[in-house]
Amino acid sequence: MSNFCKKHKKILLQALAFASVLLFLAIPIFASAIVPSSTQNALPLSSPPLKLYFLSLNKSSVCASVQSLAADYQALGAGGFVWKDEDCFRLLSSCYEKENDALLVQNSLRQSLNIESEVFPVAFDSLTINGDWDGQSKKVLARATNSFVDAYRGLFDIAISLDTSVYNEISARLAVNTIYTNFSSTLADLNTLFDGDVLVDFKNTLSQGLSVLEALCSGKTISANQTYSSLIKYRYIEMLQLYNQFLNK
Repeated sequence: MSNFCKKHKKILLQALAFASVLLFLAIPIFASAIVPSSTQNALPLSSPPLKLYFLSLNKSSVCASVQSLAADYQALGAGGFVWKDEDCFRLLSSCYEKENDALLVQNSLRQSLNIESEVFPVAFDSLTINGDWDGQSKKVLARATNSFVDAYRGLFDIAISLDTSVYNEISARLAVNTIYTNFSSTLADLNTLFDGDVLVDFKNTLSQGLSVLEALCSGKTISANQTYSSLIKYRYIEMLQLYNQFLNK
């Protein structure tokens, strides 16, 4: 690990966690919808839009330029995920549901480490369901459409707990396994009730999300000195990217 990493690892972990502990408090339930209309007379179910505030550590029009910095930041506990944003690539550390939390972390990084960053908002669109589903199908569909955001929130809490020493790595891994199990169960129920070509694109996206969680459960790191907290952040940003790509189709 470089001298930069050794010197600043603890400070960066504390900065990333500082503004976000408040997110353990009540968080509104987010519901999304992806089902095309099957009956014209069915009452629509609408989901509220969601905006998340990502902390961008670097950006460039060349992917390799930001990717080359990822390993150093991952050794410090930042996610180090490269996100394509229109005509540039951003190196992301984490993301927050409240803009003020992201701004507090940004300010902490500037004051304690002289690291400049940018708060980068991403809007997740509202969608509407029109359909004629029975009660059980509605429950499964509701769990499925919430699954990506629920997984993000759960993994975010685990990463914060790890950064603040509420969890050790063993307890964090056990909590990650629970999120994987819940996600897998939701996908299995969806496949059971909506077989064939029904919701095929959404089920494929959920399958990709499950693969991301499987990779996280395996513990395989992206770079040699990546911390487990960094790996969790990397994977939940990857989950959010999958979800955002699906919404933008």
